[in-house]
Amino acid sequence: YAVQRPKPLYVMPMNGIIVTFMLICLVPTFINWRRINFPVRFMLFIALLYLGGSSLACGETRMFALIVPVLLAWIAYMIQKSAKISLKFTAENKQPS
Repeated sequence: YAVQRPKPLYVMPMNGIIVTFMLICLVPTFINWRRINFPVRFMLFIALLYLGGSSLACGETRMFALIVPVLLAWIAYMIQKSAKISLKFTAENKQPS
């Protein structure tokens, strides 16, 4: 028997945020699969293959930490290509004077 340590409680919120962004980015990835650059598709394929294989063999956090940079690059690419944020009001919102 081993004493439980609080380290998993510190790691879970960050991993949860990454997994949430992964799930959000899956939809634009499937819709625009042919438009995504080949290196990004290749990285994503390798990452999914790695995650699938490591989850079958051993599901420890250190296995997930190795692939996080690739996942963050994919998430950043998908957000850059799909999200448009405008801080200016459009002409439709103006009131007639």
